[in-house]
Amino acid sequence: MRENGIDEKNFMLCNYIKFKHPNPPEDRIRQKASETFDRVMKENKYENSYYEWFGYSLMMLYNCIAPPQYIDIIRTAISAGALRSVFKDDMKNQMKILGTTKTEFKNPKLMDLFKHVIPIKNIAHEYDPPPTAYGEDRKNNFCYSVYDLIGE
Repeated sequence: MRENGIDEKNFMLCNYIKFKHPNPPEDRIRQKASETFDRVMKENKYENSYYEWFGYSLMMLYNCIAPPQYIDIIRTAISAGALRSVFKDDMKNQMKILGTTKTEFKNPKLMDLFKHVIPIKNIAHEYDPPPTAYGEDRKNNFCYSVYDLIGE
Protein backbone atom coordinates (compact mmCIF):
# COMPACT_ATOMS: atom_id res chain seq x y z
CA MET A 1 0.00 0.00 0.00
CA ARG A 2 2.82 2.38 0.84
CA GLU A 3 4.38 1.77 -2.60
CA ASN A 4 1.12 3.13 -4.02
CA GLY A 5 1.39 6.27 -1.90
CA ILE A 6 -1.20 5.30 0.74
CA ASP A 7 0.03 6.24 4.18
CA GLU A 8 -1.41 5.19 7.52
CA LYS A 9 -3.53 8.29 8.14
CA ASN A 10 -5.29 7.82 4.79
CA PHE A 11 -6.04 4.13 5.14
CA MET A 12 -8.59 2.27 7.21
CA LEU A 13 -9.48 -1.42 7.19
CA CYS A 14 -12.70 -2.32 8.96
CA ASN A 15 -13.86 -5.79 9.96
CA TYR A 16 -17.65 -6.04 9.98
CA ILE A 17 -17.77 -9.74 10.88
CA LYS A 18 -20.11 -9.96 13.89
CA PHE A 19 -22.83 -12.40 14.83
CA LYS A 20 -25.83 -11.41 16.89
CA HIS A 21 -25.90 -14.67 18.84
CA PRO A 22 -22.66 -16.45 17.90
CA ASN A 23 -22.22 -20.15 18.36
CA PRO A 24 -18.65 -21.32 19.16
CA PRO A 25 -17.56 -21.86 15.52
CA GLU A 26 -18.87 -18.42 14.50
CA ASP A 27 -17.12 -16.79 17.43
CA ARG A 28 -13.84 -18.51 16.45
CA ILE A 29 -14.25 -17.22 12.87
CA ARG A 30 -14.76 -13.67 14.12
CA GLN A 31 -11.82 -13.90 16.54
CA LYS A 32 -9.48 -15.46 13.97
CA ALA A 33 -10.38 -12.84 11.33
CA SER A 34 -9.79 -10.04 13.81
CA GLU A 35 -6.42 -11.42 14.91
CA THR A 36 -5.32 -11.95 11.29
CA PHE A 37 -6.32 -8.46 10.14
CA ASP A 38 -4.68 -6.88 13.19
CA ARG A 39 -1.44 -8.84 12.72
CA VAL A 40 -1.21 -8.06 8.98
CA MET A 41 -1.84 -4.37 9.56
CA LYS A 42 0.87 -4.19 12.25
CA GLU A 43 3.36 -6.14 10.12
CA ASN A 44 2.86 -3.56 7.38
CA LYS A 45 3.23 -0.65 9.80
CA TYR A 46 -0.42 0.39 9.65
CA GLU A 47 -0.88 0.03 13.42
CA ASN A 48 -3.62 2.63 13.80
CA SER A 49 -5.59 1.73 10.69
CA TYR A 50 -7.50 -1.39 11.79
CA TYR A 51 -11.08 -0.89 12.98
CA GLU A 52 -13.99 -3.12 13.89
CA TRP A 53 -17.71 -2.57 13.92
CA PHE A 54 -19.27 -2.42 17.39
CA GLY A 55 -21.91 -4.87 16.26
CA TYR A 56 -25.17 -5.76 17.95
CA SER A 57 -24.11 -5.73 21.60
CA LEU A 58 -23.96 -1.94 22.00
CA MET A 59 -26.97 -0.61 20.13
CA MET A 60 -26.08 2.97 21.03
CA LEU A 61 -22.91 2.50 18.95
CA TYR A 62 -24.43 0.21 16.31
CA ASN A 63 -23.47 2.59 13.48
CA CYS A 64 -19.91 3.11 14.69
CA ILE A 65 -16.47 1.56 14.29
CA ALA A 66 -13.35 1.80 16.46
CA PRO A 67 -9.99 0.11 16.97
CA PRO A 68 -10.64 -3.21 18.76
CA GLN A 69 -8.86 -2.23 21.97
CA TYR A 70 -11.19 0.77 22.40
CA ILE A 71 -14.26 -1.35 21.74
CA ASP A 72 -13.21 -3.61 24.62
CA ILE A 73 -12.60 -0.65 26.95
CA ILE A 74 -15.94 0.98 26.09
CA ARG A 75 -17.79 -2.32 26.54
CA THR A 76 -16.17 -2.71 29.95
CA ALA A 77 -17.04 0.87 30.92
CA ILE A 78 -20.66 0.32 29.92
CA SER A 79 -20.99 -3.01 31.70
CA ALA A 80 -19.40 -1.48 34.81
CA GLY A 81 -22.01 1.28 34.73
CA ALA A 82 -19.53 4.10 34.08
CA LEU A 83 -21.55 5.45 31.14
CA ARG A 84 -25.05 4.82 32.45
CA SER A 85 -25.17 8.06 34.42
CA VAL A 86 -24.25 10.04 31.31
CA PHE A 87 -26.84 8.35 29.10
CA LYS A 88 -29.42 7.91 31.85
CA ASP A 89 -29.90 4.21 31.09
CA ASP A 90 -30.93 4.98 27.51
CA MET A 91 -28.22 2.72 26.11
CA LYS A 92 -30.04 1.72 22.90
CA ASN A 93 -30.71 5.19 21.53
CA GLN A 94 -28.14 5.83 18.81
CA MET A 95 -28.68 9.59 18.95
CA LYS A 96 -28.24 9.77 22.73
CA ILE A 97 -24.47 10.02 22.59
CA LEU A 98 -24.54 12.87 20.07
CA GLY A 99 -27.18 14.64 22.10
CA THR A 100 -24.94 14.86 25.15
CA THR A 101 -22.33 17.50 25.86
CA LYS A 102 -18.72 17.05 26.89
CA THR A 103 -19.50 18.61 30.27
CA GLU A 104 -21.93 15.75 31.05
CA PHE A 105 -19.00 13.34 31.18
CA LYS A 106 -17.66 13.36 34.72
CA ASN A 107 -14.49 11.54 33.73
CA PRO A 108 -12.48 13.19 30.91
CA LYS A 109 -10.61 9.93 30.23
CA LEU A 110 -13.93 8.26 29.49
CA MET A 111 -14.85 11.05 27.10
CA ASP A 112 -11.44 10.72 25.40
CA LEU A 113 -12.30 7.13 24.42
CA PHE A 114 -14.79 8.53 21.93
CA LYS A 115 -11.97 10.21 19.99
CA HIS A 116 -11.41 6.75 18.52
CA VAL A 117 -15.05 5.99 17.67
CA ILE A 118 -16.11 6.83 14.11
CA PRO A 119 -19.73 6.86 12.84
CA ILE A 120 -20.11 4.85 9.63
CA LYS A 121 -23.13 6.87 8.46
CA ASN A 122 -23.60 10.57 8.08
CA ILE A 123 -26.44 10.93 10.56
CA ALA A 124 -26.73 14.65 9.92
CA HIS A 125 -28.96 13.79 6.97
CA GLU A 126 -31.14 11.36 8.93
CA TYR A 127 -32.30 13.54 11.79
CA ASP A 128 -34.10 16.84 11.78
CA PRO A 129 -32.65 18.85 13.34
CA PRO A 130 -29.18 17.27 13.14
CA PRO A 131 -27.09 16.89 16.33
CA THR A 132 -25.84 20.20 17.70
CA ALA A 133 -22.21 19.62 16.73
CA TYR A 134 -23.11 19.13 13.05
CA GLY A 135 -22.53 22.57 11.64
CA GLU A 136 -23.14 23.31 7.99
CA ASP A 137 -19.47 22.62 7.22
CA ARG A 138 -19.77 19.07 8.57
CA LYS A 139 -22.94 17.92 6.85
CA ASN A 140 -21.13 16.51 3.83
CA ASN A 141 -18.12 15.09 5.64
CA PHE A 142 -18.72 12.35 8.18
CA CYS A 143 -15.13 11.34 8.94
CA TYR A 144 -15.27 12.92 12.36
CA SER A 145 -14.93 11.01 15.60
CA VAL A 146 -17.91 10.83 17.94
CA TYR A 147 -15.84 13.01 20.30
CA ASP A 148 -15.68 15.73 17.64
CA LEU A 149 -19.43 15.54 17.08
CA ILE A 150 -20.46 15.85 20.73
CA GLY A 151 -21.32 19.42 21.63
CA GLU A 152 -19.37 21.49 24.08
